[in-house]
Amino acid sequence: MKRKLTAALVLSLALGAWASAQFARNAAPGGGTPLNDGLEGYWRLANDPNDSLSLNNLTNSGVTFDGDAATFSAARLSHTINATFQTGDIDFTWALELQPDVTAAASSGVVSVYNGATSNASWAWFTPTPTTINVAGVNGTTQTVGTATGSVLSTSAFRLAVFWRTAADNHFWVSVNDGAAHDFGDIGTINLGNTDFYVGQLNVGPISWAGKMRRLAYWKRALTSDERTELYNGGTVLTYPF
Repeated sequence: MKRKLTAALVLSLALGAWASAQFARNAAPGGGTPLNDGLEGYWRLANDPNDSLSLNNLTNSGVTFDGDAATFSAARLSHTINATFQTGDIDFTWALELQPDVTAAASSGVVSVYNGATSNASWAWFTPTPTTINVAGVNGTTQTVGTATGSVLSTSAFRLAVFWRTAADNHFWVSVNDGAAHDFGDIGTINLGNTDFYVGQLNVGPISWAGKMRRLAYWKRALTSDERTELYNGGTVLTYPF
C-alpha cells in the first residue's frame, strides 16, 4: 500500500507541474517565454503588413513582399496613431532585422512617431548613413538628437537591431546582432506622440529609407540583456510565437 501511495503521489506531483507549465505558457499570447511579456505588436513582414497579434495591421504605401522580407524604396508602412504606438516617458523596445540599400537617403526613417520638431512628435529611429543608426526625441517643440553609432549595419546581410528607451535616465540605446549596447545619450523627456506611426519613412519630406526589413517587434518595456540574447538566438532570430 505504501508503495502504491508513493507512486500515486509522484504521478500527482508530475501532473501538477505539467499543468502549471501549460497554464504559464498559455497565459501569454505566444506561448510563455519572457519575450511575450509586454509585447504590443509583431509584424513578420514576409507576405503582408499584418500584426501577428491581430491588433494593429499596418497600411501599405508602396512596400513589396517576397515571402521573406519587405522591400522599401520610396515606400512606407504606417498606422494612425493610437494608444499602442503612443509612449511618452516610459520604457519601450523596438526590434527588427534590416538590410539597408546603398541608396538609402541621409537621415532616413526606420521606425518613428515623428513629424519634425513639433508638439505632436515623440521620437524617431533613423539612419544618418545606410549603415549607421541614430535617434531623435522631441519634448514640446525642442528636438534632441543622439550620438550616432559607427557602421553597424550591412548592405549585404540582415542584422538584428534592438532599439530601446530607459525612462529612468531618458537614454536611448541600440544593440546590433546581440553586440554591445550603444548609448545615444540623454535625449530628455519626450512627448506622448500624436502623429502617425511610420516604418520606412520619416513623416517629414518624407525622407525614405531603402532596403529590406523583417520581424518587426514592439514591447512597452525595455528588454533585458538576456532577452536580447534569446531573441537573437545565435543568429537565427526568433519568430513569433516565441
